[in-house]
Order: sequence, then structure tokens, then C-alpha cells
Amino acid sequence: YLQGFGNVSGEFWLGLDHLHRLTAQQTHELYISLEDWEGGRVFAKYSEFLVGDAGSKYTATVSGYSGSTTDSMTSQYGNGRFNMNNQKFSTKDQDNDNNDVGNCAIVNGQGGWWYPPSCGYAMLNGQYLTGCNPSCEHAQGIVWKTWRGYGYSLKKSTMMIRPTNYPCKCAGFIICVK
Repeated sequence: YLQGFGNVSGEFWLGLDHLHRLTAQQTHELYISLEDWEGGRVFAKYSEFLVGDAGSKYTATVSGYSGSTTDSMTSQYGNGRFNMNNQKFSTKDQDNDNNDVGNCAIVNGQGGWWYPPSCGYAMLNGQYLTGCNPSCEHAQGIVWKTWRGYGYSLKKSTMMIRPTNYPCKCAGFIICVK
């Protein structure tokens, strides 16, 4: 997860070191596009996104939600136990979450993520599961709980970042006209 991996036209992870270097220079926003197996699409946008350095264990700063689905990343439900803001990045071999029961990266789909104490409502690095929806094993796939639930593994998730003050006139988040 540090240097990134995959193919940019398919499954791809930019890398925590790259995310830190990009987001440390100035304030960035995060746009997440989600797609289910029935063709449904929703988005979540966060006006602030920052990934800390290795010394912070790549702590995520995430805030300022807006979108077409309910917020799964910065939910204040349960006294913030579902909020991934200010959480360290955890993997199967680096348990940095604050979960008392176990390692969220093992419990939730084997993927690295910024898990809150409850293991959270969002997990976009879970296993790519097909053919089990809507009754996939609890929180094992690509999950956005507040949209499709823990037992539904999404077909596609895309995380995009850009500087908050990106200098263009934008028609939507993705298409920009200079």
C-alpha cells in the first residue's frame, strides 16, 4: 500500500506515499464515485482530504461531506465510532485501528483502509466479490454501508482527488474546461 500497485485502467491503488506527497502541498478535495451491479450510481464529495506521512501511519483527514448518498466515511453515529477522520491506515500486518476486538483489515474484507474504532461504514479496498449480492458475507467486499448495506459488494468504486482551488471552470467534478 505504500508505493501503490495495479493497473490504472482497472484495479489500482496510487500509494500512501504518493497520496501524502500530493495532499501535503495544499488542501485537496476527494470525490468518490460508486456503482452497484444494477447500474445504480452515487457519489460522495469531501471538501478536505489529507493523508499524513509515515510517522503518522498515514492518518487521514476527511471532512466537509456532500453527495447523492448518505455519508459513510465521516458519520457521527455512535459517538464517532464510525468516523474515519483522523484514523491511521491499517492492513492485515499493520493493525493501527482502535478496534478492541481485532484487526479491522482482517475482519472486513482483507483490505487496507482508514478504519475507525467500529471498523466503519465504508471500505473501498475490500475483496472484489461477484455473484453474492445482496447477501455477501458481512463487510467483506467493496462496501458503502449507508447506500447498499454491509452485505452488498459494489461493482466499482473510484476515488479522485484534486486541489480545492483547482483553476478551471468545471462542469461537474470530472469534466473541466480551461
